[in-house]
Amino acid sequence: MSIPPNISHRIERAIGMLEPEPLGHVNYEGRRHRALPLFGTVGEVWLLRPDGTLWRADSDAGLPLEPLPAELHTMALVAGSLRYPWLGALLPVRPLGAIECGTCDGAGRLGATKTVFCNTCGALGWRPPPPG
Repeated sequence: MSIPPNISHRIERAIGMLEPEPLGHVNYEGRRHRALPLFGTVGEVWLLRPDGTLWRADSDAGLPLEPLPAELHTMALVAGSLRYPWLGALLPVRPLGAIECGTCDGAGRLGATKTVFCNTCGALGWRPPPPG
């Protein structure tokens, strides 16, 4: 993913401001791998580097640093924009004719508490319009 220089610099600054935390905390992974922690759950932390690459790791669970699968990139950016609203500039813009996601009813999240990201729409709440 291509990152505008101003966002790349902001990511670098945010990484530099991560508070030291113990093993098991998302900041631990961010500081260890020089990446911005976007989201953490049991067994996995999603990370963004200033060059636009997305990674996952979890030292506590034994998951080595590895590229984040492409199908999770948008979801990772949505998650990261909840923690760092300025990352919202990296999200796709909803095109004219986009279809509200029927799986999450346009919320981007699932469940009664809306805490689970929707895989169908990548947590955006919409899908691109059909071709043609």
